[in-house]
Formats: sequence, C-alpha cells, structure tokens
Amino acid sequence: MRQTHKKFQRNPNRAAGWQMTERSLAILGLLYRYRFLPTPLLARLIPGNLDVTYKHIKQLFHVGLTRRFILPSEPYANGRNAAGDLYHYLDSLKALDFLEASGWAPPYSLSRRLIRQNRENKFYDQSRPHLFLRHEAMLSRFRGYLELSCRSTSRGVSLTEWQQGPELARRVTVPEASYDKQAGRWSPLPSFTELPLNPDGLFALTVTTAPEEHTLLPFFLEVDRNTETIPRFLQKLRAYFHFIVNQKRYLAEYGLPLIRAVLTLTNTPARAEQLRQAAFAHASFIGFAAASKLFWFAPETFFTTPTIVPTANPARPLKLAVGLHHPGLLLEPRWLSPKDDTPHALTDLPDAPPLLRNPLIRPVPAPRDGIIT
Repeated sequence: MRQTHKKFQRNPNRAAGWQMTERSLAILGLLYRYRFLPTPLLARLIPGNLDVTYKHIKQLFHVGLTRRFILPSEPYANGRNAAGDLYHYLDSLKALDFLEASGWAPPYSLSRRLIRQNRENKFYDQSRPHLFLRHEAMLSRFRGYLELSCRSTSRGVSLTEWQQGPELARRVTVPEASYDKQAGRWSPLPSFTELPLNPDGLFALTVTTAPEEHTLLPFFLEVDRNTETIPRFLQKLRAYFHFIVNQKRYLAEYGLPLIRAVLTLTNTPARAEQLRQAAFAHASFIGFAAASKLFWFAPETFFTTPTIVPTANPARPLKLAVGLHHPGLLLEPRWLSPKDDTPHALTDLPDAPPLLRNPLIRPVPAPRDGIIT
C-alpha cells in the first residue's frame, strides 16, 4: 500500500520562513550517521527543547531535505500490532551540501551514493518489499538507545566507536567437524573450510575505572530477526569462536586489545532464548569444551516495549518506549550467556581488562553545538 496520507505529503507553506540552524544541522547529521531514525529517538538524540526539535524535524521534511516512512511495529504477545513508528531519512543532496558548508564534514567527503540509494529505494512506498529495512532499523534503534544510555549515566561510560557495513566482513578458516554419536559431541577433522564472518556491527564502550584509567570494552553485534535457521546461526558462532578465541585476529584486523562479547539482539524474547539454548547444546560444534560466556543474548523488547508516561494532562498520557523513559536501560544487566542464567551488563569488566590511557581505536569527537559527529 502506497503511503499517501498527509503525513507523507510535503507542504512548503508549513515551513514558511525556514532557515538552517545548528539544530537542523544536528538532525541532518544524525540521519546521515544512522540512515534511519524513528521520531521519538531522533528528537531525544538532539540536545535542547523537545518541542523545538520536533518542529525542526517537520520543517526539514516540508522543505524537501528529508523523507518519512512508517514501519509497522512487531506484534505484541497478544498478536496485535501497535501503531507503526514514523522514521526519517535523508532524501536530498542539498542536505549534504549544508553539512559540508557548515564544517560538519570536509567538502565533498559525504557519500552522495547514500542519498541516491535512498531515493531509488522509495522507502515511503510500502507496496515494495524492502526486505532489509526492518533489519537496518533495528540496528539503528540499538545504536541510538545505546548512545542515550551512555549520555544518561554518571558512571563514566562513553560509546567510543561504532562501525557497521560490508567493510567489517572477513573470511575465517576453520576445521571441518564430525559428530560422534557415542560421545555426543563434535570433533575437528584434519580438513579445513572457510566460513564468512559478517558482523552487523562493531562498537566499543570506554569505562572510566579510575582517574586517567579507562577500560575499553569492544563488542561484535548480530541483529537476528528470526529469518535464518539454527544450523546457519551456529555456523556463524563457529566463525566467531575461531576468529576470536583460536586465531585472535581482532588486534591485527580491527586494532582491538580484546573482544568482550559477541552480542545477539533478537526481535522477541522467545527467539533470544532459542538461540541461547542452541549455543548451549552445540558448544562442541562451535568449538568450546563447554558452554561459554563469549556469546550474550537479549531481545530488543527490553528497551523498546511501550510504557505509559503520565503528563501534565492526565487525560492525555504519553506512550513511550521504556528505553526512552528510562534511558540508562541498555547499561543494566539484561544479557544472558549459554554458560548460566547470570545476567550481564555491557559495562561488566572482564577478569583482566587492559587499562588504556591511549585507546587503540579512534575516539568519537565531542559534539559541536549539539551536532553529534
């Protein structure tokens, strides 16, 4: 169904007198970095008054710099869908011209190809399948909520690095395996095969543990929407095991001193538990002698489930994702490993973490006038 509702029809009169401001540049910069963002999350990633930010988001649409689409929500436990979230993305090369002219990025350094792809895909047209859209939106949501959580905490936690895209892809040579029915476990064979390693994301948190002492906690991220089989998912974990544990390629390949964990974020709690139990049952196939704490699982519902927030007008409460109402949620112990039922937090320190005064990966620059670079 093509979205022809008035929400998707531009009206330049609604942006009469519009001028580019630092707040507008911050919105464009976020949409360039994230590609897609839902309205409530986008607004809260911009410092300042929410009502003013909402106004700027609308004006950028009506002047033709951004576009919108609705992504219907996942079914709740009762099988019903909530109203879809309104997402925003860049739709004009002029948006990049504004960013470069403002000094947000060097001239001609931003990808014009991204804008052309956005235009060609016509995300606002739901008669087209857009098979990857939910996956990419889920990845952007996690990144945005994590950014908010780091800002809201007083524990000295910062999102030091975020990478995603095909440049993370690697190939991993692993021994082929055979299943011993009598022993009930997998054993390596003398022959070898190659497996793909395609992380959805790679990010690092820096935790301040003492004055001038900072612990770097890097994570691989997998976004799972229950679209691949368990055997294929286990092959993915097997590739991670050999890359991280056996071959220790993270330093040479990514410049990282360790990998704290491989996170799998799922769209439902049932799927997270299904994958965790599979990792427990097939630890020998993955490569471990027993279930390991290397792999952590959690559903995104722990921070995206709607909650009712009271407002000044009792007759009009606000429905808001719980992770926006409690922005520190992503740093709480919510992740489970196949090893046991002890919940882990992203800020949990490993047994012997490297203390860094000069982190091995590039730190994110401080925001300039509300622009998050």
